[in-house]
Amino acid sequence: MISGLMDFDHLGVLTDEPLTEAEIHDMIAIAHDAGFAVMAHANGDKTVAAAIRAGVDSVEHGAYLEKETLHLLAERGTVWVPTLVTIGNLIGCGRFPDEVLRPLLSGAMENVRLAASLGARIAPGSDAGAYRVLHGQGMLDEYALLRQAIGENADAVLERGVCAIREKF
Repeated sequence: MISGLMDFDHLGVLTDEPLTEAEIHDMIAIAHDAGFAVMAHANGDKTVAAAIRAGVDSVEHGAYLEKETLHLLAERGTVWVPTLVTIGNLIGCGRFPDEVLRPLLSGAMENVRLAASLGARIAPGSDAGAYRVLHGQGMLDEYALLRQAIGENADAVLERGVCAIREKF
């Protein structure tokens, strides 16, 4: 984890400060030098962009990304696992305000749509075990949200992302 988690009570807020760009770079370099692929649990535009520039192999979550970072994601071939289900399955549960969750999910789905149109490698992942993300069902829910976000080419886009995960990890 190189950034805070999403604060589901407040739109646009993360729970903690991220690591510095230098720390992110050093951690990824050390892992790559040792022969490991690196996945980063990261949210926030600056943090995710720093991880991509440092050569991270995949980004899990990636909330609050700007268009420039989505372009960078596609250009570098970094795999993005957006875990939309971690937001979508919370809507209507009463634990967090839907007026925060709905725009958060809408923005995340728009970013997935744009990233797919740019040729980014997007792969499904559910963050199973998170609140209201059941093992098995969470992955089915994630596929449904990704297909909704991407549209008619969803299966081809997701297969490309899965293939990239197999290559990198």
